[in-house]
Amino acid sequence: MGDTVVPEIFPTTYADEHFYYAADAALTPATGGKALFRGAVEAAFVTAVQPGDQMVFSRIRVRMTVVPMTGTYRFIHPYGEESIAADAGDPRGIFFTDDVGLTAGNFEEALTSRVGPFLVPSTTPGGAEMAALTAANPTPDTDPAHFGGAFTPTAYPGTGKAYLADPARVGPITGSIATQRGAPLGTFIDSTGAVRNHNIYRIEGPPGSAIGGRNPDGSTIDFLETADFTLTGRAFADAIPGRVSVDRASYAATATARRRDVYASGAQTTQGRLPTFPRPPVVLPQLSYFTAPCSADAAGNLLAPIGAIEVQMVSSGTSFFGETRPATIPAGVCVKDSAARNALGNIVPAFFNGTVVDEINVTQALFTSRRLQPGRRARQDPCRVEREGFHRGQRHNGRGRRCASAGDSHRGERLVQRPRGQRGAEPQRSRQRPRGRGRDHHPRVVAPARHRRHQRRIDHLHAEQQRQRR
Repeated sequence: MGDTVVPEIFPTTYADEHFYYAADAALTPATGGKALFRGAVEAAFVTAVQPGDQMVFSRIRVRMTVVPMTGTYRFIHPYGEESIAADAGDPRGIFFTDDVGLTAGNFEEALTSRVGPFLVPSTTPGGAEMAALTAANPTPDTDPAHFGGAFTPTAYPGTGKAYLADPARVGPITGSIATQRGAPLGTFIDSTGAVRNHNIYRIEGPPGSAIGGRNPDGSTIDFLETADFTLTGRAFADAIPGRVSVDRASYAATATARRRDVYASGAQTTQGRLPTFPRPPVVLPQLSYFTAPCSADAAGNLLAPIGAIEVQMVSSGTSFFGETRPATIPAGVCVKDSAARNALGNIVPAFFNGTVVDEINVTQALFTSRRLQPGRRARQDPCRVEREGFHRGQRHNGRGRRCASAGDSHRGERLVQRPRGQRGAEPQRSRQRPRGRGRDHHPRVVAPARHRRHQRRIDHLHAEQQRQRR
Protein backbone atom coordinates (compact mmCIF):
# COMPACT_ATOMS: atom_id res chain seq x y z
CA MET A 1 0.00 0.00 0.00
CA GLY A 2 1.42 3.34 -1.00
CA ASP A 3 0.56 5.20 2.21
CA THR A 4 2.13 2.61 4.53
CA VAL A 5 5.18 3.55 6.60
CA VAL A 6 7.49 0.58 7.22
CA PRO A 7 7.80 -0.63 9.88
CA GLU A 8 4.26 0.08 11.03
CA ILE A 9 3.77 1.15 14.64
CA PHE A 10 0.27 0.90 16.09
CA PRO A 11 -1.63 3.19 16.23
CA THR A 12 0.52 6.12 14.99
CA THR A 13 2.04 4.99 11.68
CA TYR A 14 -0.44 2.23 10.95
CA ALA A 15 -2.50 1.83 7.77
CA ASP A 16 -6.28 1.81 8.20
CA GLU A 17 -6.72 -1.39 6.19
CA HIS A 18 -4.74 -4.57 5.52
CA PHE A 19 -5.47 -7.59 3.35
CA TYR A 20 -5.20 -11.16 4.56
CA TYR A 21 -6.30 -12.41 1.16
CA ALA A 22 -7.59 -11.06 -2.15
CA ALA A 23 -8.62 -12.47 -5.54
CA ASP A 24 -9.10 -9.89 -8.30
CA ALA A 25 -10.26 -10.04 -11.92
CA ALA A 26 -10.92 -7.34 -14.52
CA LEU A 27 -12.86 -7.16 -17.79
CA THR A 28 -13.13 -4.46 -20.46
CA PRO A 29 -16.64 -4.43 -22.01
CA ALA A 30 -16.91 -3.52 -25.68
CA THR A 31 -19.38 -0.82 -24.65
CA GLY A 32 -16.74 1.00 -22.58
CA GLY A 33 -15.63 1.25 -19.00
CA LYS A 34 -14.37 -1.49 -16.71
CA ALA A 35 -15.95 -4.50 -14.99
CA LEU A 36 -14.14 -5.59 -11.82
CA PHE A 37 -14.39 -8.40 -9.28
CA ARG A 38 -12.85 -8.76 -5.84
CA GLY A 39 -13.15 -11.48 -3.21
CA ALA A 40 -11.16 -10.65 -0.09
CA VAL A 41 -10.62 -10.97 3.65
CA GLU A 42 -9.53 -7.67 5.15
CA ALA A 43 -8.53 -6.12 8.45
CA ALA A 44 -9.68 -2.57 9.12
CA PHE A 45 -11.20 -0.28 11.76
CA VAL A 46 -14.85 0.62 12.38
CA THR A 47 -14.19 4.35 12.75
CA ALA A 48 -10.49 5.12 13.29
CA VAL A 49 -7.09 3.53 13.88
CA GLN A 50 -7.43 3.08 17.62
CA PRO A 51 -7.43 0.23 20.17
CA GLY A 52 -10.74 -1.62 20.39
CA ASP A 53 -11.90 -0.51 16.93
CA GLN A 54 -10.33 -3.41 15.01
CA MET A 55 -12.48 -5.57 12.76
CA VAL A 56 -11.95 -8.40 10.28
CA PHE A 57 -14.41 -8.71 7.41
CA SER A 58 -14.86 -10.55 4.14
CA ARG A 59 -15.85 -8.78 0.93
CA ILE A 60 -17.40 -9.74 -2.39
CA ARG A 61 -17.53 -6.81 -4.80
CA VAL A 62 -18.56 -6.53 -8.45
CA ARG A 63 -18.45 -3.28 -10.37
CA MET A 64 -19.36 -2.20 -13.89
CA THR A 65 -18.68 1.45 -14.60
CA VAL A 66 -20.78 1.80 -17.79
CA VAL A 67 -24.31 0.37 -18.15
CA PRO A 68 -25.10 0.20 -21.89
CA MET A 69 -28.70 -1.02 -21.66
CA THR A 70 -31.45 -1.14 -19.05
CA GLY A 71 -32.00 -4.63 -17.72
CA THR A 72 -30.63 -7.33 -15.43
CA TYR A 73 -26.93 -8.16 -15.42
CA ARG A 74 -25.67 -11.49 -14.13
CA PHE A 75 -22.23 -11.54 -12.52
CA ILE A 76 -20.77 -15.06 -12.08
CA HIS A 77 -17.61 -15.44 -9.96
CA PRO A 78 -15.84 -18.15 -7.91
CA TYR A 79 -17.97 -17.44 -4.81
CA GLY A 80 -21.39 -17.50 -6.47
CA GLU A 81 -23.28 -15.02 -8.59
CA GLU A 82 -25.21 -11.74 -8.37
CA SER A 83 -28.19 -10.63 -10.48
CA ILE A 84 -28.41 -6.83 -10.52
CA ALA A 85 -30.97 -4.64 -12.27
CA ALA A 86 -29.56 -1.39 -13.67
CA ASP A 87 -30.61 1.55 -15.84
CA ALA A 88 -28.76 2.53 -18.99
CA GLY A 89 -26.47 5.50 -18.50
CA ASP A 90 -26.69 5.47 -14.70
CA PRO A 91 -23.69 7.63 -13.68
CA ARG A 92 -22.99 5.30 -10.75
CA GLY A 93 -22.89 2.26 -13.00
CA ILE A 94 -23.26 -1.05 -11.13
CA PHE A 95 -21.56 -1.17 -7.76
CA PHE A 96 -22.39 -4.14 -5.53
CA THR A 97 -20.62 -5.00 -2.27
CA ASP A 98 -21.32 -7.81 0.19
CA ASP A 99 -19.33 -7.19 3.40
CA VAL A 100 -19.61 -9.59 6.34
CA GLY A 101 -17.96 -8.95 9.70
CA LEU A 102 -18.22 -5.19 10.24
CA THR A 103 -18.27 -5.46 14.05
CA ALA A 104 -15.35 -4.34 16.18
CA GLY A 105 -13.70 -7.22 18.01
CA ASN A 106 -15.91 -10.00 16.60
CA PHE A 107 -13.43 -11.51 14.17
CA GLU A 108 -15.41 -14.73 13.69
CA GLU A 109 -18.24 -13.00 11.80
CA ALA A 110 -16.17 -13.04 8.61
CA LEU A 111 -16.26 -16.85 8.67
CA THR A 112 -20.01 -16.81 7.89
CA SER A 113 -19.59 -15.18 4.47
CA ARG A 114 -19.49 -16.76 1.02
CA VAL A 115 -15.75 -16.10 0.70
CA GLY A 116 -14.13 -19.52 0.92
CA PRO A 117 -12.21 -21.63 0.27
CA PHE A 118 -9.17 -19.49 -0.54
CA LEU A 119 -8.41 -19.72 -4.26
CA VAL A 120 -4.96 -20.86 -5.46
CA PRO A 121 -3.19 -20.80 -8.85
CA SER A 122 -3.71 -23.51 -11.43
CA THR A 123 -2.76 -24.11 -15.06
CA THR A 124 -6.45 -24.32 -16.03
CA PRO A 125 -9.67 -23.09 -14.35
CA GLY A 126 -10.57 -25.61 -11.66
CA GLY A 127 -7.47 -27.72 -12.39
CA ALA A 128 -4.78 -29.07 -10.07
CA GLU A 129 -3.26 -26.72 -7.51
CA MET A 130 0.14 -25.14 -7.99
CA ALA A 131 2.65 -25.20 -5.17
CA ALA A 132 2.94 -22.20 -2.88
CA LEU A 133 5.60 -19.57 -3.50
CA THR A 134 8.40 -20.11 -0.95
CA ALA A 135 12.07 -19.34 -0.47
CA ALA A 136 12.90 -22.81 -1.79
CA ASN A 137 10.46 -22.43 -4.72
CA PRO A 138 10.18 -18.71 -5.55
CA THR A 139 8.84 -19.32 -9.10
CA PRO A 140 6.19 -22.06 -9.02
CA ASP A 141 4.63 -20.64 -12.22
CA THR A 142 6.97 -19.80 -15.11
CA ASP A 143 4.38 -19.49 -17.90
CA PRO A 144 5.09 -16.19 -19.75
CA ALA A 145 1.39 -15.93 -20.64
CA HIS A 146 0.63 -15.37 -16.95
CA PHE A 147 3.08 -12.44 -16.76
CA GLY A 148 1.96 -10.32 -19.70
CA GLY A 149 3.84 -12.32 -22.34
CA ALA A 150 7.29 -12.19 -20.74
CA PHE A 151 8.27 -14.09 -17.61
CA THR A 152 9.19 -11.33 -15.14
CA PRO A 153 8.65 -12.71 -11.62
CA THR A 154 8.59 -10.60 -8.49
CA ALA A 155 11.66 -10.99 -6.30
CA TYR A 156 11.05 -13.14 -3.23
CA PRO A 157 10.75 -10.80 -0.19
CA GLY A 158 13.13 -12.85 1.96
CA THR A 159 10.66 -13.36 4.80
CA GLY A 160 10.91 -17.14 4.93
CA LYS A 161 7.11 -17.31 4.53
CA ALA A 162 4.91 -19.09 1.97
CA TYR A 163 2.61 -17.14 -0.38
CA LEU A 164 -0.32 -18.17 -2.57
CA ALA A 165 1.11 -16.67 -5.75
CA ASP A 166 3.38 -14.07 -7.27
CA PRO A 167 1.45 -10.75 -7.12
CA ALA A 168 2.49 -10.08 -10.73
CA ARG A 169 0.88 -13.29 -11.96
CA VAL A 170 -2.46 -13.00 -13.80
CA GLY A 171 -3.72 -16.48 -14.59
CA PRO A 172 -6.16 -19.34 -13.93
CA ILE A 173 -7.23 -20.33 -10.44
CA THR A 174 -8.85 -23.28 -8.69
CA GLY A 175 -10.73 -23.92 -5.45
CA SER A 176 -14.29 -22.73 -6.07
CA ILE A 177 -17.06 -24.87 -4.62
CA ALA A 178 -19.89 -22.51 -5.61
CA THR A 179 -22.66 -24.47 -7.30
CA GLN A 180 -25.80 -23.48 -9.19
CA ARG A 181 -28.89 -25.54 -8.45
CA GLY A 182 -29.14 -28.39 -10.91
CA ALA A 183 -25.44 -28.30 -11.79
CA PRO A 184 -22.52 -30.41 -10.51
CA LEU A 185 -20.37 -29.16 -7.62
CA GLY A 186 -18.28 -26.14 -8.58
CA THR A 187 -20.19 -25.40 -11.79
CA PHE A 188 -22.97 -23.20 -13.17
CA ILE A 189 -25.17 -23.13 -16.28
CA ASP A 190 -24.44 -20.16 -18.52
CA SER A 191 -26.83 -18.21 -20.76
CA THR A 192 -26.28 -20.67 -23.61
CA GLY A 193 -27.26 -23.66 -21.46
CA ALA A 194 -23.71 -25.00 -21.14
CA VAL A 195 -22.34 -26.29 -17.82
CA ARG A 196 -19.31 -24.18 -16.92
CA ASN A 197 -16.60 -24.22 -14.27
CA HIS A 198 -17.10 -21.62 -11.51
CA ASN A 199 -13.42 -20.61 -11.38
CA ILE A 200 -13.98 -17.73 -13.84
CA TYR A 201 -15.43 -14.21 -13.86
CA ARG A 202 -18.29 -13.84 -16.35
CA ILE A 203 -20.89 -11.14 -16.96
CA GLU A 204 -24.12 -11.81 -18.86
CA GLY A 205 -26.06 -8.74 -19.94
CA PRO A 206 -29.64 -8.36 -21.23
CA PRO A 207 -30.27 -9.27 -24.89
CA GLY A 208 -28.86 -6.58 -27.15
CA SER A 209 -26.46 -5.15 -24.56
CA ALA A 210 -23.42 -6.07 -26.71
CA ILE A 211 -21.05 -5.97 -23.73
CA GLY A 212 -18.91 -8.59 -25.54
CA GLY A 213 -19.07 -6.84 -28.93
CA ARG A 214 -20.74 -7.96 -32.14
CA ASN A 215 -20.47 -10.96 -34.42
CA PRO A 216 -19.56 -10.51 -38.12
CA ASP A 217 -23.26 -10.71 -39.00
CA GLY A 218 -24.02 -7.81 -36.67
CA SER A 219 -25.66 -9.83 -33.89
CA THR A 220 -24.70 -8.82 -30.37
CA ILE A 221 -22.48 -10.77 -27.99
CA ASP A 222 -24.17 -10.21 -24.65
CA PHE A 223 -21.54 -11.70 -22.36
CA LEU A 224 -17.83 -11.51 -21.64
CA GLU A 225 -15.58 -13.49 -19.31
CA THR A 226 -12.05 -14.12 -18.11
CA ALA A 227 -10.24 -16.97 -16.36
CA ASP A 228 -7.34 -14.76 -15.27
CA PHE A 229 -7.07 -13.65 -11.63
CA THR A 230 -4.49 -11.96 -9.44
CA LEU A 231 -4.05 -13.60 -6.03
CA THR A 232 -2.69 -12.07 -2.83
CA GLY A 233 -2.22 -13.91 0.44
CA ARG A 234 0.28 -15.61 2.71
CA ALA A 235 -0.15 -19.29 3.53
CA PHE A 236 -0.39 -19.94 7.26
CA ALA A 237 2.32 -22.49 8.03
CA ASP A 238 2.48 -22.21 11.83
CA ALA A 239 0.62 -24.29 14.41
CA ILE A 240 -3.16 -23.97 14.26
CA PRO A 241 -4.44 -24.60 17.81
CA GLY A 242 -7.37 -26.92 18.25
CA ARG A 243 -10.64 -25.42 19.35
CA VAL A 244 -9.70 -25.50 23.01
CA SER A 245 -11.17 -23.40 25.81
CA VAL A 246 -10.35 -23.43 29.52
CA ASP A 247 -13.81 -23.53 31.07
CA ARG A 248 -12.86 -23.38 34.74
CA ALA A 249 -9.91 -23.68 37.10
CA SER A 250 -11.12 -23.69 40.71
CA TYR A 251 -9.83 -24.77 44.10
CA ALA A 252 -11.08 -25.99 47.45
CA ALA A 253 -9.12 -25.49 50.65
CA THR A 254 -9.48 -26.83 54.18
CA ALA A 255 -7.19 -26.59 57.18
CA THR A 256 -5.44 -29.82 56.15
CA ALA A 257 -5.75 -30.14 52.36
CA ARG A 258 -6.10 -28.28 49.08
CA ARG A 259 -7.56 -29.41 45.78
CA ARG A 260 -7.48 -27.83 42.35
CA ASP A 261 -9.89 -28.81 39.56
CA VAL A 262 -9.36 -27.85 35.91
CA TYR A 263 -12.11 -28.18 33.28
CA ALA A 264 -11.60 -27.61 29.55
CA SER A 265 -13.40 -28.22 26.25
CA GLY A 266 -11.74 -29.38 23.05
CA ALA A 267 -13.55 -30.10 19.79
CA GLN A 268 -12.16 -31.72 16.67
CA THR A 269 -10.48 -29.33 14.28
CA THR A 270 -9.11 -29.53 10.74
CA GLN A 271 -5.47 -28.53 10.52
CA GLY A 272 -4.22 -26.12 7.88
CA ARG A 273 -2.27 -27.19 4.82
CA LEU A 274 -0.16 -25.78 2.00
CA PRO A 275 -1.33 -26.05 -1.64
CA THR A 276 -0.66 -29.47 -3.26
CA PHE A 277 -0.36 -31.14 0.16
CA PRO A 278 -3.06 -33.66 1.21
CA ARG A 279 -5.68 -32.52 3.67
CA PRO A 280 -4.76 -33.69 7.19
CA PRO A 281 -7.39 -35.70 9.09
CA VAL A 282 -9.38 -34.09 11.88
CA VAL A 283 -7.60 -34.14 15.22
CA LEU A 284 -9.05 -34.34 18.73
CA PRO A 285 -6.99 -32.29 21.20
CA GLN A 286 -4.88 -34.15 23.76
CA LEU A 287 -4.93 -31.94 26.83
CA SER A 288 -2.81 -31.67 29.93
CA TYR A 289 -2.10 -28.75 32.23
CA PHE A 290 0.80 -27.29 34.17
CA THR A 291 0.46 -26.20 37.79
CA ALA A 292 1.48 -22.62 36.97
CA PRO A 293 0.55 -19.91 34.44
CA CYS A 294 2.04 -20.14 30.94
CA SER A 295 5.31 -18.38 30.21
CA ALA A 296 5.90 -16.48 26.96
CA ASP A 297 8.69 -15.74 24.52
CA ALA A 298 9.78 -12.31 23.31
CA ALA A 299 7.05 -12.31 20.65
CA GLY A 300 4.30 -13.06 23.18
CA ASN A 301 3.78 -16.69 22.15
CA LEU A 302 2.69 -18.84 25.10
CA LEU A 303 5.05 -21.56 26.28
CA ALA A 304 5.13 -24.22 28.99
CA PRO A 305 6.09 -22.76 32.40
CA ILE A 306 9.57 -23.71 33.56
CA GLY A 307 9.71 -26.10 36.50
CA ALA A 308 5.94 -26.66 36.73
CA ILE A 309 4.39 -30.13 37.04
CA GLU A 310 2.45 -31.39 34.00
CA VAL A 311 -0.83 -33.19 34.76
CA GLN A 312 -2.61 -35.33 32.16
CA MET A 313 -6.33 -34.58 31.72
CA VAL A 314 -8.95 -37.29 31.17
CA SER A 315 -11.65 -36.83 28.55
CA SER A 316 -15.22 -37.78 27.82
CA GLY A 317 -16.10 -36.68 24.31
CA THR A 318 -15.16 -33.02 24.09
CA SER A 319 -14.97 -32.49 27.88
CA PHE A 320 -11.64 -32.67 29.70
CA PHE A 321 -10.90 -32.78 33.45
CA GLY A 322 -7.83 -32.84 35.67
CA GLU A 323 -7.27 -32.68 39.44
CA THR A 324 -4.25 -32.14 41.68
CA ARG A 325 -3.66 -31.50 45.38
CA PRO A 326 -0.99 -28.79 45.49
CA ALA A 327 0.73 -27.49 48.60
CA THR A 328 -0.12 -23.93 47.54
CA ILE A 329 -2.75 -22.53 45.19
CA PRO A 330 -1.21 -20.79 42.13
CA ALA A 331 -2.72 -17.78 40.40
CA GLY A 332 -3.31 -19.74 37.20
CA VAL A 333 -2.76 -22.88 35.17
CA CYS A 334 -1.39 -23.48 31.67
CA VAL A 335 -3.39 -25.92 29.53
CA LYS A 336 -1.42 -27.66 26.77
CA ASP A 337 -2.77 -29.21 23.57
CA SER A 338 -0.07 -31.69 22.57
CA ALA A 339 -1.94 -32.74 19.39
CA ALA A 340 -1.78 -29.35 17.64
CA ARG A 341 0.03 -29.52 14.30
CA ASN A 342 1.33 -26.99 11.82
CA ALA A 343 0.47 -26.86 8.13
CA LEU A 344 3.26 -29.34 7.30
CA GLY A 345 1.82 -31.89 9.71
CA ASN A 346 4.49 -31.44 12.37
CA ILE A 347 3.41 -31.47 16.02
CA VAL A 348 3.71 -28.00 17.57
CA PRO A 349 1.98 -27.86 20.99
CA ALA A 350 -0.39 -24.98 21.73
CA PHE A 351 -0.87 -23.42 25.18
CA PHE A 352 -3.81 -21.67 26.87
CA ASN A 353 -3.90 -19.74 30.15
CA GLY A 354 -6.54 -20.24 32.84
CA THR A 355 -7.07 -18.25 36.06
CA VAL A 356 -7.58 -20.19 39.30
CA VAL A 357 -10.55 -18.96 41.37
CA ASP A 358 -12.45 -19.92 44.51
CA GLU A 359 -15.92 -20.90 43.28
CA ILE A 360 -18.75 -19.41 45.34
CA ASN A 361 -22.51 -19.41 44.87
CA VAL A 362 -24.63 -16.60 46.25
CA THR A 363 -27.81 -18.33 47.37
CA GLN A 364 -29.67 -15.35 48.82
CA ALA A 365 -29.43 -11.55 48.77
CA LEU A 366 -31.93 -9.56 50.87
CA PHE A 367 -32.29 -5.79 51.02
CA THR A 368 -34.64 -3.72 53.19
CA SER A 369 -35.17 -0.12 52.09
CA ARG A 370 -34.90 2.76 54.53
CA ARG A 371 -36.42 6.18 54.19
CA LEU A 372 -33.87 8.98 54.06
CA GLN A 373 -34.15 12.39 55.66
CA PRO A 374 -33.02 15.58 53.89
CA GLY A 375 -29.39 16.46 54.58
CA ARG A 376 -28.60 13.23 56.44
CA ARG A 377 -26.06 10.60 55.56
CA ALA A 378 -27.57 7.35 54.44
CA ARG A 379 -26.73 4.47 56.71
CA GLN A 380 -25.13 1.34 55.34
CA ASP A 381 -27.51 -0.75 53.27
CA PRO A 382 -29.30 -3.18 55.60
CA CYS A 383 -28.28 -6.11 53.45
CA ARG A 384 -27.81 -9.79 54.18
CA VAL A 385 -26.04 -12.18 51.88
CA GLU A 386 -25.64 -15.90 52.25
CA ARG A 387 -23.10 -17.65 50.10
CA GLU A 388 -21.53 -21.03 49.74
CA GLY A 389 -17.84 -21.29 48.93
CA PHE A 390 -15.11 -23.88 48.84
CA HIS A 391 -12.59 -21.76 50.71
CA ARG A 392 -11.84 -23.69 53.91
CA GLY A 393 -14.72 -25.99 52.97
CA GLN A 394 -17.24 -23.91 54.91
CA ARG A 395 -20.62 -22.32 54.33
CA HIS A 396 -20.37 -18.55 54.66
CA ASN A 397 -23.10 -16.26 55.96
CA GLY A 398 -22.49 -12.61 55.20
CA ARG A 399 -25.04 -11.19 57.64
CA GLY A 400 -24.01 -7.92 59.14
CA ARG A 401 -21.45 -7.30 56.39
CA ARG A 402 -21.57 -4.52 53.89
CA CYS A 403 -22.69 -5.80 50.48
CA ALA A 404 -20.74 -4.36 47.58
CA SER A 405 -22.94 -3.59 44.61
CA ALA A 406 -22.87 -2.35 41.08
CA GLY A 407 -24.63 0.98 41.16
CA ASP A 408 -24.93 1.59 44.92
CA SER A 409 -27.09 4.68 45.21
CA HIS A 410 -25.88 5.93 48.60
CA ARG A 411 -22.54 4.74 49.92
CA GLY A 412 -22.20 7.28 52.76
CA GLU A 413 -22.40 10.41 50.60
CA ARG A 414 -24.37 13.40 51.88
CA LEU A 415 -27.83 13.61 50.35
CA VAL A 416 -29.35 17.08 50.03
CA GLN A 417 -32.58 18.61 48.72
CA ARG A 418 -34.38 15.30 48.89
CA PRO A 419 -38.07 15.53 49.82
CA ARG A 420 -38.84 14.02 53.20
CA GLY A 421 -39.61 10.35 52.99
CA GLN A 422 -38.15 9.82 49.50
CA ARG A 423 -36.05 6.67 49.12
CA GLY A 424 -32.74 6.25 47.36
CA ALA A 425 -32.54 3.77 44.47
CA GLU A 426 -31.92 0.23 45.69
CA PRO A 427 -28.89 -1.53 44.21
CA GLN A 428 -29.88 -4.16 41.68
CA ARG A 429 -27.26 -6.80 42.49
CA SER A 430 -24.97 -7.77 45.34
CA ARG A 431 -21.38 -8.77 44.74
CA GLN A 432 -19.36 -11.04 46.99
CA ARG A 433 -15.57 -11.23 47.03
CA PRO A 434 -14.21 -13.75 49.55
CA ARG A 435 -10.63 -13.70 50.71
CA GLY A 436 -9.82 -16.08 47.86
CA ARG A 437 -9.98 -15.09 44.19
CA GLY A 438 -13.64 -15.96 43.60
CA ARG A 439 -16.63 -13.71 43.06
CA ASP A 440 -20.33 -13.99 42.35
CA HIS A 441 -23.26 -11.66 41.70
CA HIS A 442 -26.87 -12.17 42.68
CA PRO A 443 -30.09 -10.16 42.35
CA ARG A 444 -31.22 -8.48 45.56
CA VAL A 445 -34.71 -9.06 46.91
CA VAL A 446 -36.26 -5.81 48.19
CA ALA A 447 -38.78 -5.94 51.03
CA PRO A 448 -41.73 -3.59 50.32
CA ALA A 449 -41.80 -0.42 52.45
CA ARG A 450 -45.08 -1.32 54.08
CA HIS A 451 -43.48 -4.57 55.29
CA ARG A 452 -40.04 -3.18 56.10
CA ARG A 453 -40.30 -4.34 59.74
CA HIS A 454 -40.63 -7.89 58.53
CA GLN A 455 -38.01 -8.95 56.05
CA ARG A 456 -39.37 -11.19 53.40
CA ARG A 457 -37.06 -14.11 52.76
CA ILE A 458 -37.00 -15.45 49.22
CA ASP A 459 -34.60 -18.18 48.24
CA HIS A 460 -33.22 -18.15 44.73
CA LEU A 461 -32.05 -21.44 43.32
CA HIS A 462 -28.79 -21.24 41.37
CA ALA A 463 -28.99 -24.55 39.54
CA GLU A 464 -30.04 -23.15 36.16
CA GLN A 465 -27.70 -20.20 36.52
CA GLN A 466 -24.78 -22.51 37.19
CA ARG A 467 -25.64 -24.73 34.20
CA GLN A 468 -25.65 -21.72 31.92
CA ARG A 469 -22.36 -20.53 33.34
CA ARG A 470 -20.63 -23.83 32.75
